[in-house]
Amino acid sequence: MTELYLHVGLPKTGTTSIQYFMGHNRAVLKKHGICYPKLNYTYPVTNPYRNGRFLSTPFVEDEETEKKTKDRPCAEYESLLDHLAEIAPKYEKIVLSDESIWSYRAKQPFFWQNLKDDLAKRNLDLHFIVYVRRQDQFVLSLYKEKIKRSFTNLTFYEYLDWLKKHKYPLDYAAYIDMLTNILDRTHIHIRIFEKEQFQGEEHNLLSDFLDILGLSLKDGFETLPNENSSVDGTYLTMQYYLNSLSEPPHLSPTLRQSFFDVQTQNPFIQNVGETTLFRKGEQAAFLERFSDSNRRLASQYLDREDGRLFLNTEVKDLPQYQVSTEELLRDTIIYFGRVVQVLEAQNLRLRESLDSKTRKIVRNEIEKMKESSATFQWLRKIYRLEKKIIRK
Repeated sequence: MTELYLHVGLPKTGTTSIQYFMGHNRAVLKKHGICYPKLNYTYPVTNPYRNGRFLSTPFVEDEETEKKTKDRPCAEYESLLDHLAEIAPKYEKIVLSDESIWSYRAKQPFFWQNLKDDLAKRNLDLHFIVYVRRQDQFVLSLYKEKIKRSFTNLTFYEYLDWLKKHKYPLDYAAYIDMLTNILDRTHIHIRIFEKEQFQGEEHNLLSDFLDILGLSLKDGFETLPNENSSVDGTYLTMQYYLNSLSEPPHLSPTLRQSFFDVQTQNPFIQNVGETTLFRKGEQAAFLERFSDSNRRLASQYLDREDGRLFLNTEVKDLPQYQVSTEELLRDTIIYFGRVVQVLEAQNLRLRESLDSKTRKIVRNEIEKMKESSATFQWLRKIYRLEKKIIRK
């Protein structure tokens, strides 16, 4: 039976790096009997290497009531599982990855049980991979990512309330409890997103992930630079305000490219140093809410007698994030100056393209006129010759 490893996140635990690495090294994985399949479906504005995306799209719109129906997989669910079953005999392991599965499928044992059963019918054995990150660091990083992707215009504390209201699964032990009623403990692979705890000879995220699959970075793999940069400093505030536009800025290539340009090339940008979005003293209190859950996960599921899930439990006394009005105005001017430059360059290319097309059209018309003129002259000659013959 082929093992299917489902990497479910969490978000902001290097999932994008893992997905690009796996997709880029498909040929190497194949040599080791592992498939990171490229499935025949796509989602708009989504990393194409998120090949488990169809499992994290749980809802289908009900056209009559305009309400979301109860937790049905996407329409391609059955056909994609059938495709996996077709290729499975060629491999020992198949790997799927999508970071949103963790939150979309939280507290849905029927989904996990159904998925396990649907895979078993196709001779596929489900394994579960998750990376957990210290909760305070996780929500800080997740919020910045949502701002960067234009998925929210909430303040940080409004976003924390949103997570609580929607019961975002930050109690890691409770989630694993649910899974252990469905999957064998040996099929649940819990890894800690902390550089001190990464496995593999290189002790980095990629060597750790390959370690789960029984591989090493030295098995012929090629690494890639991490392109998923974070947004911070004045750019976090600028992006926050841009997210209030009626049309999200991530749908505008000009705004998106200009923002990236100035963020990476601004000559005035300075290292703002470490800050936090938490108010003074509240970050440690937030983390403490999960201390019992984290200890139980460490002792019960990772067999750690000391109950330490994260080796680094220090919460630094950092200043709360803020930007000066002068810096914000400076970078805003630079940003919109860059927008104007990009638009001007696009207009110039468009004018040149139109001019080129216009010149081509004019040349074609002139040639047609020449041809028509030559044809007319020949017809006149033939007509005159014809008249002479008739007279004779």
